[in-house]
Amino acid sequence: MRLVPSLLVLCLIAAAGPAMANRPEAAPTVPYYGLLENHPDGPEKAAAPGPWLDEPLVGLAQIMADHTGFEKVHIPNDVFAFFDKGKPAQRVLVTILEPEKSARQKMLADPDPVAREEVRRMVAERISPVIEDLEAIPGFELERQYDNFPVFAARVDLGAIVALMEDPRVEIIEKIGFSERHTAQGIPMMNATTPRSQWNGSGITIAVIDGGTDYMHPALGGGPVPNGKVQRGWDFVNNQPDFLMPNSTHGTAVAGVAAGLNTNQGDFIGGVATGAKIAGLNVFPDGPGPADDSYVIAALDWTVNNQYGDPQNPILVVNMSLGSPSFMEGFCDTLKPAYTSALNAVFSAGMMTVASAGNEGFCFSIGYPACVASTVAVGAVYDANIGSQAWCLNFFSCLNIGMQCGNTEPPGALHFDQTTAGKMVTGYSNSGPALHIFAPSNDAQAPLTGGGYWDDFGGTSTAAPYTSGAVAVLQHSAKATRGRYLPPVEAFNILNGTGEFITDWKSPTISRRLVNLSGMIGLLESLPPAPSNDNFPGQRLQGYTGAVQGTTANATREMGEPAHTGQDQSGSVWYTWTAPAAGQTTISTCQAASFDTVLSVYTGNTVGNLFLLVENDDDCGVRSRVQFNAVAGATYRIAVAGFGTESGTFTLDWQGQPGPIGRAIGDFNNDGCVNFQDFLFLLENWGQSVQGADMGFNDFMTLLEHWGSGC
Repeated sequence: MRLVPSLLVLCLIAAAGPAMANRPEAAPTVPYYGLLENHPDGPEKAAAPGPWLDEPLVGLAQIMADHTGFEKVHIPNDVFAFFDKGKPAQRVLVTILEPEKSARQKMLADPDPVAREEVRRMVAERISPVIEDLEAIPGFELERQYDNFPVFAARVDLGAIVALMEDPRVEIIEKIGFSERHTAQGIPMMNATTPRSQWNGSGITIAVIDGGTDYMHPALGGGPVPNGKVQRGWDFVNNQPDFLMPNSTHGTAVAGVAAGLNTNQGDFIGGVATGAKIAGLNVFPDGPGPADDSYVIAALDWTVNNQYGDPQNPILVVNMSLGSPSFMEGFCDTLKPAYTSALNAVFSAGMMTVASAGNEGFCFSIGYPACVASTVAVGAVYDANIGSQAWCLNFFSCLNIGMQCGNTEPPGALHFDQTTAGKMVTGYSNSGPALHIFAPSNDAQAPLTGGGYWDDFGGTSTAAPYTSGAVAVLQHSAKATRGRYLPPVEAFNILNGTGEFITDWKSPTISRRLVNLSGMIGLLESLPPAPSNDNFPGQRLQGYTGAVQGTTANATREMGEPAHTGQDQSGSVWYTWTAPAAGQTTISTCQAASFDTVLSVYTGNTVGNLFLLVENDDDCGVRSRVQFNAVAGATYRIAVAGFGTESGTFTLDWQGQPGPIGRAIGDFNNDGCVNFQDFLFLLENWGQSVQGADMGFNDFMTLLEHWGSGC
């Protein structure tokens, strides 16, 4: 990324950049909500690009007049430009309408292979009929179909575009875009030396979506895959398992900064998470060209499919030191809808995506995908005083003072950071409201393809893997000390909970924390311990009747856990009870509770794939009580949580009444067999409360799950 040797600064006149300002106390940084629908102000926080018809193309108005569905075309000028120039076809990404989107996102949070397979089945069921119909059209050519979100890539002519527009199953049609690479050690600056000696990222895999990885490099295993460091990967450009590419230099350096082994070469003391594994995913063609977004989306899809391919080292972090300018001030989820769907699937599956903010020198806008709400956007600071530096920035940079560089159109803007210092924001690092955090960059020593080392690897491409490595170390510590990995939002709250505030001198309103790994581990260790039954399946209850005391203080929510009664925004605790006999059972917190409780009872074996049996809020004052007909030998999962954010102590008691022996779950008419007669009984009593059941959709799902039981 560096264009001009520092010595040339002496020969050119340029104003010195203002000194960096540190703010020990600053306004809160931008929150991380994960999926944008979780934002308290709603999804409209993402600025919608709209149709962008500033310069209407020839014939575009006629297409709008003659055909329905034009509103599905995302940025029409991009999609139709090829046809306007006489080109026969355009490459597009197509998103299919998905009424069950929220259900898919919840199921992705469940690591159970059965749940993941059900997600793929649901997606295929949506996409396949559309593709089958389109393949009958001569101008349609399928390029790629994705597994975990309802999107496919295709090459289409104008007739196929019109067919997509008029198909009621199609939601969005967009042009396939491109992503560019975002090109003295920063480990001490992040206070990572001490925690790194105890927690090194073992048990975690970092997926590096980049230009391939040199797994033959000593710092990256030094041998064919799997080699103990680089365990798996794929080349999406050539659709092959070997991802060591001639252009692997950038990806090799990124992987090394995140998790390289300490080879005692010069200043290179290994990556941040020396014990973490690497999955190398190549999305760039041979040579200096950009990455096709359809390949990047395929790599994200791969991380979901293969997250638990190595069960002892699940993928929990995805590093993306790549992107393209967004030119949008805030979140940009609507800029590339299909790409955003892929990022959201990764988030829902429990992985944190860490993305570089970009190197254009923008003051109020960061790059895509860093600006998507479900990613963590990282800006860059110098790791030391490395002398004056010259950078070739984007023409639209706020630092453009008229000096040109590069061979682009419009030309780049030449900028000089005449003074540099540790923790000073680099001139090239993009800033904007969607930026989350800063991490070190120039000058890092990092592995170089072929066995050597960079002396000056930098850019936000470096800041991102420093952060990814820090998150891997945090997850290692959390698993060892808490018995579980942290969901992305919880991990981010710790990542962003310590570290001094750094103000970007070129964007004084942007003040963000600097990654502080020692502080992160300290914050994790200082958090009060969660209850022993915090995680599913929780504490086992014994006997036909009984009572136990419990607390939800410091309880957490697990990935994929339902919102109990739809009101639980705090943590929950779990109990498992196997009915020793059949009959009506009452479970309640009515006896004692210091807070407003909610209570839910489920069947199922994993937290992300539960079937609600019965739930209640406020049956006895602000306490809760449920009743249902238990089946002898059936296992029930009981969740106790607080209304809203409330928590406290409670007494949970359960009492049974003799009932029909051997009654099966779903046997609503008590004839001993779950069959069509129970379906008719359910329809006749729909919406009514019968024997502790609501006679609604949840009971219908229970009926399907247990069809044929007792017959």
